[in-house]
Amino acid sequence: MFCPNCGMQLPDNARFCSKCGNQVSVTQSRVPEPKTSEQGINDSFNQLTDEQKKEVVESLFDTSLEKAVATYVELAKNGKVWVADLNTGIYYLEQVKNLPDIDSDKNRLYLALLVYQDGKDVYDAHFKRWLDADVDPDLLLGDFAQFLNGGLQELMLHTALFDNAVQNRIMAHMGIVRFLEQVLLTTILLSLKLAHREISPEGKAMLIQQHGEELVKVAFERFEAWYNELLTKIKSENS
Repeated sequence: MFCPNCGMQLPDNARFCSKCGNQVSVTQSRVPEPKTSEQGINDSFNQLTDEQKKEVVESLFDTSLEKAVATYVELAKNGKVWVADLNTGIYYLEQVKNLPDIDSDKNRLYLALLVYQDGKDVYDAHFKRWLDADVDPDLLLGDFAQFLNGGLQELMLHTALFDNAVQNRIMAHMGIVRFLEQVLLTTILLSLKLAHREISPEGKAMLIQQHGEELVKVAFERFEAWYNELLTKIKSENS
């Protein structure tokens, strides 16, 4: 028989585990199920279909972008933005005197498309190797390890369709998500500046020609509510 607490093999007539001291019932004679191994987690994750992997990436992207937008709104109210030091890879807050004067009617579509496109490109690039079954996800942590130590439970991922092993694997790499949140914050700032500088009356037509009407339509509808709030709060703060 085996101890149900620690798995120690015991004599059939044992009443207590000689290793952990746990009380053992004489009727408990089946071999306990082994704990999920690291290899088991990898195997489980790698057995996901391409569609399931795509859903994981989209869930991470949507959750992080929504949180990034909300964070940017709060920072913008105080005239602050995230800035990246490209030499060190460290992000810090910087006071900005003049945020872009955003005209929601003219710039919102362009802005939404820019952030969607740029943010998705960033996400796809960082998760490409993670989704490759031939690469151990742990290899991706590297410089992102410092982000594993704080607030990893803040993001709630909608991964109920995956088993516990896969969910554990996702949660183990939330540091990457934390890092990408900061990347997205910077992306939003750059997109605001770009929209402010380059938008023109022909902007929408140019976007449709370049990206296709359906993508422009989806990008606009998907982020319209978020950017309505963002634009309103920034304008209110700067008025």
